[in-house]
Amino acid sequence: NTVILRRTYDELIQTVIAEFKRHFDGRLGTYKLSDYVFEWYNGARTWFRHMETRDDIQKRQGANYTLIAFDELTRFEEDMYTTLFAWARSGYGDIHCQVLGGTNPGGIGHRWVHERFIKGKKPQEIQNVEIPALNIGGVRVPGRTVTRMFIPAFATDNAVGQARNPDYLPKLAAAMSPAHFKALAEGDWDFFEGMAFPEWDKQIHVIKQFPIPQEWKVIRAMDWGYKQPYYVCWLAQDPESKAVYLIDEIYGMIRGPNGGIKGVEHSPEEVRQEIRSHEKANAGQGIYPPPRYGVADPSMWRTSGGEAGVGDLINKNEVLFEAANRDRNLRAQVYHALMRVNPETGKKDWQKEDLGEE
Repeated sequence: NTVILRRTYDELIQTVIAEFKRHFDGRLGTYKLSDYVFEWYNGARTWFRHMETRDDIQKRQGANYTLIAFDELTRFEEDMYTTLFAWARSGYGDIHCQVLGGTNPGGIGHRWVHERFIKGKKPQEIQNVEIPALNIGGVRVPGRTVTRMFIPAFATDNAVGQARNPDYLPKLAAAMSPAHFKALAEGDWDFFEGMAFPEWDKQIHVIKQFPIPQEWKVIRAMDWGYKQPYYVCWLAQDPESKAVYLIDEIYGMIRGPNGGIKGVEHSPEEVRQEIRSHEKANAGQGIYPPPRYGVADPSMWRTSGGEAGVGDLINKNEVLFEAANRDRNLRAQVYHALMRVNPETGKKDWQKEDLGEE
């Protein structure tokens, strides 16, 4: 048995089911509307199921499928995807069960799909992922090795489709923003509609490392997280061009057994020590100048009862961080300006911005 999933039944009916009925119904099998299942003449079955909410996951407990296929994977959240691994099983030991996903960039699941399958990985190359053994409530779950692969596809790959619909790409380009069209047509996973900063372009904003002059201004910045990852970065600014460079970072995360990301759950004191140790090691090697000051999420200082906040605990007896400007819109505008390229001159707009005075 196999199952094909979309987020809603309406999406299934309009896409996958419609194609099955068009190409296979009456030729290789029969589609049964009452059960949303296609019965192949050889006895196999392909079920069509939706997963609009997490409650829909529980409805399928106990099912066995040799192939689970997600259509438009980025429409799903990561736990919806990983929970279904338990369905990929068979009573016959010689059957290799698989989970597949096809999708476009964008959507609520873009980031986790990008992280799991694409970031730092070579296309069309098998990735061996070690799942460690676990001991849960006295029950030992053995470790295992699973494989993953990302197979890129582009709009121009479908020569037959283009020949039948030569207006498809022009109409697609006219119907959406340039950013969205680029993401869909070129398979550009680093740039997608809905991202916080659509100015981001890997070809422009990622450069080779270079020594940071000691006279440059360096600051540290932080976004707190406990259950979710915390993030600390160091930024340097060229005093002449005002260009800002991300030169170092700490990302407080660990991967779960199924590849998901979560926070390391370090206390404010542990994070403070990690920052200080990181900067001490850097100072010993002279990689970049000591930071002049630090800024962090203002919510780190907000408490309901007036007690010390996370920001106070991290600072302790020194001032590693001060609360950043509370105006989120203003902060976002500065970042947009720092990354923007002027379409008339082809030059970056960061000359207009500055990290500020101490």
